[in-house]
Amino acid sequence: TGNPILSLGQYVQTAGQKYIVASDGTSIYASQDCNYWEAVATGLPKDYYQLETINNKLWAVSQSTEAIVWDGTNTQYMNTAATSNPPKAKYILGWNSRVWLANTIDNPSSVWFSVLVDTAGTQIDPTAPGAFNALYQIYVNPSDGGQITRIYPFRGNLLIFKDTGIWFLQFDSEYNLTLTKSISSVGVLA
Repeated sequence: TGNPILSLGQYVQTAGQKYIVASDGTSIYASQDCNYWEAVATGLPKDYYQLETINNKLWAVSQSTEAIVWDGTNTQYMNTAATSNPPKAKYILGWNSRVWLANTIDNPSSVWFSVLVDTAGTQIDPTAPGAFNALYQIYVNPSDGGQITRIYPFRGNLLIFKDTGIWFLQFDSEYNLTLTKSISSVGVLA
């Protein structure tokens, strides 16, 4: 596009195809050889898009538009009744067999995680309807006025970085989790 790259990532499929993925803030492109670039999404609101490979698909998130999912061929916008419709978020991570989203547009101190199974016990794809709902949201001390600046897996747990401190999430299931403030005198800026 001639515009500077704002986001850069890698998309690796289980079949072995590897793509470098770049966004100028209004478009997302992918390439296997850095010569031919394929449009993943164009005409997007100007923003930083975080890129993550989850369940053999490329996810792109920002606070200004719905999540975008690309399987190497087709692009899905996660904002319809036929999709999971996750919240708009600044950060994304594939961890513990789930999609994790942090720093949502409505609550910069919340972390959302996708549902694994429906009420019948059937596994749910994170792009399918019902994969996200507000019950699967963790509030990380919203009263401190800080916002989440990154989420990162570490030694089987999830570190949640805020500009007001660092939090440690031990997560076995939606019914068995512990959130502990690890460091309160040091925060992490985005």
